[in-house]
Amino acid sequence: MIDLIISAIIPPLLILFFIYRNDLYEIEPHNLLLKTFFIGFVITIPMIAIELITREIFHNIFLYSVIGIALVEEGIKYITLVKYNYPKKDFNEPYDGIIYSVVLTMGFALVENIIYVVGYDSGGDVA
Repeated sequence: MIDLIISAIIPPLLILFFIYRNDLYEIEPHNLLLKTFFIGFVITIPMIAIELITREIFHNIFLYSVIGIALVEEGIKYITLVKYNYPKKDFNEPYDGIIYSVVLTMGFALVENIIYVVGYDSGGDVA
């Protein structure tokens, strides 16, 4: 079980490391990056709640996938980025948008990866 969790955690952390190391102009403050990463964890809760509600509304799998999943997940990530990170004084160059959006998304992806590998019998195949 622990090897499945580690295999779910490592890819988002490697992507974070790669993006962070490629910020050549101005290194972002670590505390803001950590808060953004943690917010990525937390926003999974409203996403799951809204997705459960939209599952009851949209019985067509295409509409549910586009509106109930994709629009909900990406919309909440976008709203979080605009409301939390964009007003910060450290959001001052174009690459910051990439950095903060990837950090936020990798927080979400880490939780989603763990849910996939632990929550299903075929978790080892997913990992």
